[in-house]
Amino acid sequence: MTICNFSETCSFFKNETIVDPDIKNIFINKYCKNSYTACARYHVALSHGMENVPDTIWPDIFICAK
Repeated sequence: MTICNFSETCSFFKNETIVDPDIKNIFINKYCKNSYTACARYHVALSHGMENVPDTIWPDIFICAK
């Protein structure tokens, strides 16, 4: 298993108001610990830096409105 090099700094998983713990764990297992190259946040971070990834972009490209 290859873990995403952004998993420690990704704000999506630190922001408790965006997702509940069960959903967060599903995303962590699916994207951070397995298919991180399929993560929308990973691709934005590669091209623009993790500090420029909006909190509203979910790993599966679902964008939520604040």
